Amino acid sequence: MSDSWEEDVEEILEDQKRGFLSEEEAKERIEEMYEMIPEERLEELYEKIATTAFEIEESQWTNYLNEQYALIDDDDPDKEWVG
Repeated sequence: MSDSWEEDVEEILEDQKRGFLSEEEAKERIEEMYEMIPEERLEELYEKIATTAFEIEESQWTNYLNEQYALIDDDDPDKEWVG
């Protein structure tokens, strides 16, 4: 860990954004630093973690839907549509 809890928290949030940590893992890492983080900042950090988790899930769902739509919207003349 670095000298500043803020740097460590920023690293945790970045790891979560990159997909290296789940929401639960990020919360656990924050909880390990509980003594170092001012209490008034904890709620804000948990909200950031939850928001990031939501954004990741939303992005994954959007990507999945786009992939499915691309399959439907395929202009392959040899494709046979079954009704």
